[in-house]
Amino acid sequence: MNRDSLVDLQGLRKLLEDFTKCDVGRTENDLRLPWQPAKEVNLSVYLVVYRPQHLIYLREVLALSRATYVVLADKALSSSLLSKNLKVRIYKTVVLPVVLYGCETWTLTLREEHRLRVFENKVLRKIFGAKRDKVTGEWRKLHNTELHALYSSPDIIRNIKSKRLRWAGHVARMGESRNAYRVLVGRPEGKRPLGRPRRRWEDNIKMDLREVGYDDREWINLALDRDQWRAYVRAAMNLRVA
Repeated sequence: MNRDSLVDLQGLRKLLEDFTKCDVGRTENDLRLPWQPAKEVNLSVYLVVYRPQHLIYLREVLALSRATYVVLADKALSSSLLSKNLKVRIYKTVVLPVVLYGCETWTLTLREEHRLRVFENKVLRKIFGAKRDKVTGEWRKLHNTELHALYSSPDIIRNIKSKRLRWAGHVARMGESRNAYRVLVGRPEGKRPLGRPRRRWEDNIKMDLREVGYDDREWINLALDRDQWRAYVRAAMNLRVA
């Protein structure tokens, strides 16, 4: 361990122990943060998502994520004692898991994807700070393209789509004896309400597959081939969208 990383870990340990009054992991490879969500989230319904309840759940997730971010923003992410690389590690290990909890079953619209991107960009701007303009000499906020270049990791939407495809593959291989599979292939009885049909979880799966070059409707048969499906999951994670 070099001297800079040792200073980073010591500074992070001091900040977290002062705030939480808890003991923190003592080695670089065993960095544990004593954070628990403020409330439990009920994920008893899989695959079939009723939109109004889903919107309420997404707001709760973003609220918990903002609370986690606020806890860290003044103490860790804005500290001059920590390097940017360590701050990114804190974001990935503390904030991001709170945001992505249960994301495998989400049915997202473009508006909701935009809200998640805005939240991530807010955290990244706190981590990387401002930039001095070469022309005017004034400090300004980093543009989204500059943030993505500095972050150099798949953004939050790429993470969600990859996790969602991975879970879809598991469900497709479960077989008819499992409830999740029966919900996936089943057809509900009754009449639909008037108006445009709401976006379904399976619609998101088909859209994710089209982005990585698969445009066949029978995606369940494709998921039976683990190796080929795993390749699509990785492609969804690493796809760069302009």
